[in-house]
Amino acid sequence: VALATLTGCYFSFSSPFGWSVSDLKAATNLVQSAAIPSGLKTLDVINAFGAIHITGDDSGPFGWSQKITVHARTDADARQFASNLHCRADLAGDRLKLVVTVPDSREPHNFQSDLEITVPKSVTVQTHDQYARTEITGLNADVEARNRFGAVELRDISGKVRAETSYAALKINNTGPATLRNQFGAIDAVGI
Repeated sequence: VALATLTGCYFSFSSPFGWSVSDLKAATNLVQSAAIPSGLKTLDVINAFGAIHITGDDSGPFGWSQKITVHARTDADARQFASNLHCRADLAGDRLKLVVTVPDSREPHNFQSDLEITVPKSVTVQTHDQYARTEITGLNADVEARNRFGAVELRDISGKVRAETSYAALKINNTGPATLRNQFGAIDAVGI
């Protein structure tokens, strides 16, 4: 896990049956995207195995996209896994929740699921990630970013900031009041 985090490599799961990354000869990519309403007030994002990049914008268009890359032993296995690895979008009034779900598979594979999101600057954001980078920029509202083993970078956020990670860099630049926590990693905070 630490090596994958530091190198930005795909996330692999092994089985007791024995296989290596060199066995994964087939690859597939899939992109899913959708618009975000301009009246959105709150965004919650949960992603475990890929980057989250959120940008605040004044005029739009607003939307999100998920890029999935999967490697497996066969093309059929790669397509099957990719088709079951998706981002569920639940819109309730002015609140959007994006949740990446990972299928349970015993077949050898590795994958990455990256989210690119553009929202109105006034949206309050909460993110939860585990093994990849979280980057949030250009918002006028509060931001909470939690990551377990990936880098976190927050820039140009005028609201309150709460950010935490472990074993990776935590960088904050030009934000409102901030509460920062990092376990076994550096914190670089400027312009709070």
